[in-house]
Amino acid sequence: MTSLKSTILSGSVYLALRQFAGILITVGGSFFLSRVIGAQNLGIYGTAAAFELYLYVVASIGISSYLIRLPENIINNQLHTGFTILFFSSLLCILFSFI
Repeated sequence: MTSLKSTILSGSVYLALRQFAGILITVGGSFFLSRVIGAQNLGIYGTAAAFELYLYVVASIGISSYLIRLPENIINNQLHTGFTILFFSSLLCILFSFI
């Protein structure tokens, strides 16, 4: 039981630190980007990024649910196919958002 407790505690600390680092990188990147491209262009970039995120969420909504609902004996080919579809749909959404 102690091993499980220590594993949960160390995993929780790791996830909290990772989340905090991600927030710092995001905020720092936003400050840097706003200084480099200016306020007006930052608004254009933000609109394109939000549009891309919306397209990605809509494109990937069924694939994640499908992979979660697979039975326990998942074939690696199914996981690779799901990853490939998600990867290329995200690339397509990124390219479409800049058009």
